[in-house]
Amino acid sequence: MRNGRRYGAHRRVIAMRPVLETRAPGDFSLWPVAEGDASRFTAPSGNLTSAEVGPALMLIARCDDVDPGPGVGDDRAAAPGRPARVLPARPVELTAVELRRLLDGVGRDLAGFLALAAGWVRLHLSDHAEPVIDVLARVLAVPANGGTQPTS
Repeated sequence: MRNGRRYGAHRRVIAMRPVLETRAPGDFSLWPVAEGDASRFTAPSGNLTSAEVGPALMLIARCDDVDPGPGVGDDRAAAPGRPARVLPARPVELTAVELRRLLDGVGRDLAGFLALAAGWVRLHLSDHAEPVIDVLARVLAVPANGGTQPTS
């Protein structure tokens, strides 16, 4: 109790999701991408529709200079050191356990997206599927086998 009020009666709910800001495809030509909103946010996970996977992969390809050519993936560096923006509405205090739980959830979302995207890539980019999937796994820092913890 503080100042006569009971705290803790309302449990706070904190969610953490990976998010991509998708944009209109413009001159993107590596695979067909439908024209969409000029800008919107997509949370990559295993729950996206097939129509949402192509634009999400387009954004990742644009940001990470992915090219599904014959040598794709041969000399690409992993991207785990790239900065990420975290934009809380207000400062948040978390225990290490709470933070690990949130990060594990992000890992599960990204692993689900990788599994979904791998199927999409095999269907739409069949000639280059495995190298593209390998690059995507490195960019997302998720093992291609779908686990949430990177393999060593």
